[in-house]
Amino acid sequence: MLDELASCINLPEGVADDHESLEEIIGLCGSFLTLRGRTISLVHQSAKDFLLREAVQEIFPDGEDIVHYFIFSKSLGAISRMLRRDIYSLLHPGYPVNQVNQPDPDPLASIRYACVYWVDQLCRCSTTKNATKDLQDSGPVGIFFRNDYLHWLEALSLIRSLSEGVASIQRLRSLLETLNIRKATSVKSFDNTNSYLETDNGTIGLSLVSDLGLTNADPQVPRFEGYSVSSDREWITWNSENLLWLPPEYRPHTSASSLSTICLGCPSG
Repeated sequence: MLDELASCINLPEGVADDHESLEEIIGLCGSFLTLRGRTISLVHQSAKDFLLREAVQEIFPDGEDIVHYFIFSKSLGAISRMLRRDIYSLLHPGYPVNQVNQPDPDPLASIRYACVYWVDQLCRCSTTKNATKDLQDSGPVGIFFRNDYLHWLEALSLIRSLSEGVASIQRLRSLLETLNIRKATSVKSFDNTNSYLETDNGTIGLSLVSDLGLTNADPQVPRFEGYSVSSDREWITWNSENLLWLPPEYRPHTSASSLSTICLGCPSG
């Protein structure tokens, strides 16, 4: 879609919101691209075959992985900037999604592709050093899941793509396991049902968005299941309720939890 270009590629300043300029740019690629309404398409399968087989080295001199990484990075950056709780201002979290009227302008219009396919782009560039770095705890993927995971699920529900989101979670989980990233990240993995997120601080129960309604969970305050360590490192908690206060000298720099066991890594050893 024409509206989604800016979330995937770099455009000259002032062009991203100038649809006439975008149409003119696409027109310059008339041998390969066509614009029907606001949908950009290849003119023919033969054009795609030529681009991917005959001209791939010329178009992607640094390799396709770099291009996929660029699209992943742009997509994740776009949705991280734009997603927010109750993005359609429905006010009622349980509102049936099949009764939602798309607002005009639609705040999700420019990031629909990014919401659905950012994980696919990441998986296709997973061997690059940049992608591996982005999967670390302090990287953009970890930050995204801490801040915007439920915002993302809400958006996927609104654009009728929640099933694609579940598949993306499964692919991301497989990628983390393949690259052995889990030991280096605080966001370790999802459980088999994708209902819980395992982290170094504990297990977060995720209120998944259903196809018929939206969640009312606050993504800024994750609720941990079982034993965990509070975000300020001052308490051991049970189901996110303060249970045992930790004196300053016992507050961990790092921690890990499993079932009823918590390990605290303190400066004193």
